[in-house]
Order: sequence, then structure tokens, then C-alpha cells
Amino acid sequence: MDLINVKGKVRAYSKIYFQDDNSLMIEPWLDLGDSGCQRRLDIDDSIFAGYYAARDNNFYEIEEQEDDFAPASGRSVLPLLAFAEKTNSAAPIIIPSGAVPAFLDKHLRAILSGRHDPDPALSDFSIDDLPDTIEVLDYNEDDDWCYLSARYTCGSRHLDLREIMALRKNGEKHATGRDKWLNLQNTPLDWFYDLGDERLQKGTKGDEKSLLRLSKLEMMSLLSLVPELNLPQDNQRDLIKSRLRRLRHADLADADIPRHLRDYQRSGLAWLNHLYVNGIGGILADDMGLGKTHQALALLQLALRMGSGPALVICPASVLSHWQDKLDKFYPEVKYQIHYGPQRRLGDLTASHVLLTTYGIMRQDIDLLKRINFGVLIFDEIQYLKNRENATSKAATLLNSRVCLGLSGTPIENSLTDLKAIYDICLPGLLGSHSNFRRTYVIPIEEQHDDRRLAALRRLTQPFMLRRSRNMVLKELPKIISDDRFCHLSADQQALYQQAIDEQGRDLLAAARDSSQVFPQLSFLALVQRLKQICNHPAQLAGSCNYGQYKSGKWELFKEILSECLQNGLKVVVFSQYTTMLDIIEKYLTDQNISHTGLRGSTQLLRRGQHIDSFNKDNDIKVFCASLLAGGTGIDLTGAQAVILYDRWWNAAKEEQAVARVHRFGQRQAVQVFKFVTTGTLEEKIHRIIARKKELIDDAVRYDEQSIIKRLSRDEISAILQWTPAE
Repeated sequence: MDLINVKGKVRAYSKIYFQDDNSLMIEPWLDLGDSGCQRRLDIDDSIFAGYYAARDNNFYEIEEQEDDFAPASGRSVLPLLAFAEKTNSAAPIIIPSGAVPAFLDKHLRAILSGRHDPDPALSDFSIDDLPDTIEVLDYNEDDDWCYLSARYTCGSRHLDLREIMALRKNGEKHATGRDKWLNLQNTPLDWFYDLGDERLQKGTKGDEKSLLRLSKLEMMSLLSLVPELNLPQDNQRDLIKSRLRRLRHADLADADIPRHLRDYQRSGLAWLNHLYVNGIGGILADDMGLGKTHQALALLQLALRMGSGPALVICPASVLSHWQDKLDKFYPEVKYQIHYGPQRRLGDLTASHVLLTTYGIMRQDIDLLKRINFGVLIFDEIQYLKNRENATSKAATLLNSRVCLGLSGTPIENSLTDLKAIYDICLPGLLGSHSNFRRTYVIPIEEQHDDRRLAALRRLTQPFMLRRSRNMVLKELPKIISDDRFCHLSADQQALYQQAIDEQGRDLLAAARDSSQVFPQLSFLALVQRLKQICNHPAQLAGSCNYGQYKSGKWELFKEILSECLQNGLKVVVFSQYTTMLDIIEKYLTDQNISHTGLRGSTQLLRRGQHIDSFNKDNDIKVFCASLLAGGTGIDLTGAQAVILYDRWWNAAKEEQAVARVHRFGQRQAVQVFKFVTTGTLEEKIHRIIARKKELIDDAVRYDEQSIIKRLSRDEISAILQWTPAE
């Protein structure tokens, strides 16, 4: 058998470039060294079993790129080329334009690795959800509508809205270009592309332009998603620039700003006034303690001077007196009536500027309230409406107002759907339908961790939400000193914990691990409550206030920390989510002759203020005991310098809200926050979940922008249900 003379190696590579129809051509080539480069198809008759036969009768081994997308001799990597039209090793491969995005998503890194010869356009290639710029051709507006003529730029391509609509109508997924493609399906601009031909009309400068009719909310939404503008270079430029500026900013004269407002509150009022002037709602989401009530009342005063008509403020019952107090103190010229209590009657609103009521009364009296056209509608603690299916939220959607505003220190508590629910109240239509919002934002952000979609959601909501942190704007506030204190289960607690796991936990753990089963959420939550009470104190589980009957590691830690605080002259606020645990704590305080007061959800409205004032003003009252839910909103506990979170809440936002009752304006001392965690138990695991959710809150609802909180996965549930007794 004759042996072939193998002189060396030649390198296989591919030339990859776009064709005129935006399909992607992949041509196999060989680098022949000194002999240059040859297209593989042109020398296919000189290739034998992986060798190239040169004209000098020498053979060269072909060095294939087997780890690539490119075809290899005798072996195919066709799983990566399922959409290719040709698959033999010499023939070019054509990736149809519709398949290019999926192909490049998987193989662009290999294409740009340096082993191939790619089209220069591929080095900057991207598929974007949004245009780069809006090229404004003409813009006008009247009291109700904006009229825009524009082209939308993506890379080197310019499109008008009719082109985009036609592409979408034909089922095209992308508007293609040489360097950038524009995604046309399931994007943050779907609402814009779907406005329809009835919104388009002939422009003022001839047939070559079309004017699109947009509401001011739609125009502001478009500008927030695509903020880069190119204005016409003609005598209309300054006029268009001025009109667009008014849409983005509304000037506020100093004479219209109450003197008691701080600088950041003045900025907040200017922002609220801008929304009001344009007839658009929004959410003031400053941190707790920054005076959202002050800013909202300043806007009400301003709107009433403009002849807005009556205003409606809806708030939790616990803060009704807070609004009344601020009106009496800072806005005595504003007339108001309180619509609350069994004897309530709706008086003549022409004699009152502001109507104050609660969520519960609003729900009960919705048939009466929905008949009134309010100038301004304000929902304090608007997160109460995060569940769009409950009766209160449904009633809220029936109210009529020119402008609707929400106030909340925690706009997202459990998921992005919370955010949508409150936006649907204040700005109906901004985030689209529930199904579209889930498809466009919830799934990409929460499940696929898509940073581009998160950024788009932030841009879309940013003009309509203002959020400032205490650290950003209120230098008078001291820093919060957070101190996580860990403890261990006592023998009594371990026995009870083991019993609970044996009786309920093992079946739940099996269900969590079996994805084919529907997980019994209610049973899991019942077990969680049982385990948390065991961690608190066995007496709580037994329904007793006899704190000495059982041993508890957390109880011993509590007594130690409390004693240390009192010895250092600190007043203390103790939070628990369980009133039964507060009963035990208060029994202990009474037995130790420690003067205390407190607050529960059942505390009558008038007595709430008395208890709060007593604690803040009476130096002899050292401890304030409050449930997390009752103490989380509408109260000031600035007389304290220490906070004890005896047990943890699933929701980091609730805990922060409770701590903010102490750490708010007026506080002049550092606030020490003690968080108790029982090691080895679900408390330690919840502690980690809280920390993770806190990071997600900061990511999804950034200050001045927006974000998200994920639900528990089965893996997280399984981790919570697993427990090994301490040695």
C-alpha cells in the first residue's frame, strides 16, 4: 500500500457575512499558508478524507474547527445548524434571517473568536428591544393630546411607525439592519406599535409625514423608554424643544411652595405638580419618615388654588388622625371633613376642600363616592391595594379623579405584580394587560434574570415614581446600627421542634421534592407558624403567659439585651408579629416593674395617639411593645433609641417599615436595631431569605427608579423543612 506524503497542515475556517436579504452566509475556506486562501467549494475535488492534495502532489492535513459551528469533514455538528440549508463540509451554509437571532445568540462568541473571518458588522451586532433614538420631524399638542411625527433609529436603519406596523402585521419578529436589529415582538413598546392606524393622520408639512396622536401619558412613556431625541434643524426646533420640555418639567414658583418644606420635599412637590399639570398620576415612594404626607398636602393646597375641585384622601384607619393633625397644623386654610365611623354622613363637598376616609369605608361606601369627580385622589399606603382581586382594590378602580397619586414607602413587597397592581390604580394602561406584563416583564426578569428588561421597566416607570432614601436626603437622621443576635433552642424547644417536624414536616418535605404534586401551601404555612412560635417561647405555643414554665434560648437573649439597653439609658421598642408573644413580654415587664405601653391592631384609634405620646414624652416609660402590622404604619416612636425585632417577618419591607417608626425625622440619636435569629432552625433560613429579598427590593425599586421580589422555590421550602437537632 502506497503511503501519502503529508507535508504539513492547512487551517479550516469560515467567512461569515450578511447577504442583501439579511440572511447569514457561512462559507467554508482553507488557509493554505503561502499559497493563500481558497474557498473550500472551489477546491472540493482536491480534498480527500481530511487531507488537501496540493498541486505539488503533497498532501496537507486539514485542521478542522471541531468545537465550532463550522462543518467538519466526515463529522457534522448539525445540532448547532439545524436551520442551515446546506450541510456538507464544502458547501456554504445559509442561515435564514428569521433564524439569525437564535444562531448568533449561541455562536457569536465562536464567530468572533479570531479563528474565522466575520463581517465587521458582527463585532457590534445586537438585537435591541428599543430604538436608539427618536428623530422628531414635527410635534404639537393641545389640552388633551400630543401629536408626533417621527422616525425611529436602530443602528443605521430609520423606520417610521407605519413600517413597523406593517412588519408586525406580516408576522416579522425583527426589523433587520446591518449592525442592529430591532425586536418587534414581546417588547416594552408593544403598546406603542399596537396603537393602530386610527391614531395616524396627515402631518402639517405635507404627505411625506404622518402625525401620531398620543395621550400625554403615552407620550411621556415613549420618551422614558427612548429618551434620546434628534430635533429638526429648522425654525420649528426651538418651539418643539420648548413643548417637549414642558411635558418633562413643570416650573413651580417659590411663592407656591410652603416654607416649612425641606429642600428635598420642595423637589418632591415640584415633581407632583408636574404630574398634576399634565393630568397624570404617579407614586411618591420616599422612604418612611421623609414626609410624604407633607408633600402630598402641599400639592393639594396648590391644586385647590388652581380650582381643581374637591380632593379625596384614602388611608389606613391608623393614620387618619395623622392627616388631620398635619392639616390643622400646617394648612389651616384648607377645609376638610372626615368620613369615618358609624354615624358618618357625606356633607356638602362644596364647603370642604378635602375628604378624608379609610380603605374600609371607601369599600363600603363606594356607590356613594364613585359618583363624585375628584380633582385629586390620594391613596396613602397604596400597597394596601396590591391584590387586584380583593374587594378594596376593585372598589378603588371605580373612583373618578383628574389625577390619582399613591404614597408608599414599600411599593414592592412580594413580586412585580404588586408594582403593576398599584400602577393600574394610579396610571391605568401604563403597564398594559396583566398577561402582557407577565410576558414582557415578570417572566424575563423574575425567571430569566433579564437585565435589559429590568432596565426597560425602570425607564418606563421612572417618570411616574419618585423614591428617595433617608440617607440620600435627610442628613439629620443618624445611621441605623443593625445587630443580628443569634441564639439556640433550649431542650424544651428542641423537643417541641422535633415533634412538629415529625408530625407535619416530613410529608411536606416529600411534597416539596415531588414536582408532580401540587404543594400544600396552607399546610406549610401552618407549620411555619408553629415552628416560629416554638422558637419564640414554648409558653406562646401553650397559650400561656407563664414565661418561667419553659426554657427558651431567645427569651434569655431578650432579657439580656433589654437589661443592657435599660442600663445604658435607652428607650426600647419591641416588635413581634404575635400578640400572644407581646402578652408574655408585657407580663414580664410588669413583674420586673418596668414601665411600658404598647400598640396592637385592636387598639382603638383615639387611644393609639395617647400611647404613642406617652412613650415619646414620658421619660419613665421605657418600653413600647407593638405588633409588626399595627406598628408598621402611621406612628412616630422617635423617643426610642433601640429596636428589638423579637421574631422575623417574611417580608423585609415590613421590618424596615417598623424600624422606620423610630428612625425618622426628629430622631437625634443613633438607633440600635437588634434582630433575633435562632440558629439551625427555619428562622436562620428565613434570615437569609430576608437578606436576599432586601437586595432584590433595592435592585427592582431603586431610588428614583423601579424593581422585584421572587417567591419561594421548592428548593427553598425544602431547605426550611430540613432540621438537624443540635448536639
